[in-house]
Amino acid sequence: MTKAEKMELFHRDNIADTAERLFSINGIEKTSMDQIAKEADYSKSTIYVYFKNKEEIVLYLVLKGMTEIKNGISEIIDSKDKSDEDKYYQICQVLVSLYDKSPFIFSHMMETIEMKKEERLKVPLLDDIYQVGEDINEKIAEFLKTGETNNIFKLDDKAEKLSFIYWMMLSGVIMFGNKKSQYIECQFKQNKEDFLNQVFDMMLEIIKK
Repeated sequence: MTKAEKMELFHRDNIADTAERLFSINGIEKTSMDQIAKEADYSKSTIYVYFKNKEEIVLYLVLKGMTEIKNGISEIIDSKDKSDEDKYYQICQVLVSLYDKSPFIFSHMMETIEMKKEERLKVPLLDDIYQVGEDINEKIAEFLKTGETNNIFKLDDKAEKLSFIYWMMLSGVIMFGNKKSQYIECQFKQNKEDFLNQVFDMMLEIIKK
């Protein structure tokens, strides 16, 4: 990466991180580009050098979050000194960590993605998000296949489909568990962390031999 590219990344990250804080507090609609510029200490014209609008900032944040997940999952799965079960739980924690760090990014990762490539290419960030999502699914599918080879997992369908189901269930459980944390504590006398770990145990039992 050149010095100019590093500087561009620095400014884009600074603007996007500032926008994320404002979006989380005020919502996207009630946050203006003027507010983002003022809070990030940039001129409004400089903001538009890096982002066309708020929607592009949101897509950039989603891409950052998904790339973080991809890198975290890949590092775990490629590790040679962990059992398949340990990898499973650590993958779960990668998503938990992202939610804890940024519920805003996590929730927007669950939004509908454009499936027609020609439409995605009109907004390059959309295509980047799609490709990273596919990379994540492929990596998890690889993990499930390896677990089956190691006689740990039992796959009743194609690994690629089960990977998507696992991703869907895991994301939903984390979002729901966080939003209903008070209910969980009141009704089940469990904190959020213990509840999520119990659900992760149950999900593992579904795919174990």
